[in-house]
Amino acid sequence: MDELGKQVFELARRGLCPKDIEATLGLPAYHIHMSYHRELMDGYSKAESVGCLLSEKEKKLAKYRMYCEANKEKIRERKRRYYETHKEEFRERKRRYLERKKQGEFLIKGART
Repeated sequence: MDELGKQVFELARRGLCPKDIEATLGLPAYHIHMSYHRELMDGYSKAESVGCLLSEKEKKLAKYRMYCEANKEKIRERKRRYYETHKEEFRERKRRYLERKKQGEFLIKGART
């Protein structure tokens, strides 16, 4: 890897987009894609593996998704038990909803006849 390739790698590792990298190094447009594509992709993959490219919100969401994937059965069982213990409450909510729906409470104001 030549000196310019190392610079492309480092800038990509920091999360800069190709256009910014080209502007920083004074390269013509699309020169990186044609000449330094491997270094660019290696830099992005390195940054992604370290977690540099993810915002805090994205990191939290990824962690939550991994937890949900690992504990699917546990979560499903917890929801089932909650529903079983609060069954009457759910039935009452459904009854009130259907009653209000029957009275036309959920219609759009302009659409009432």
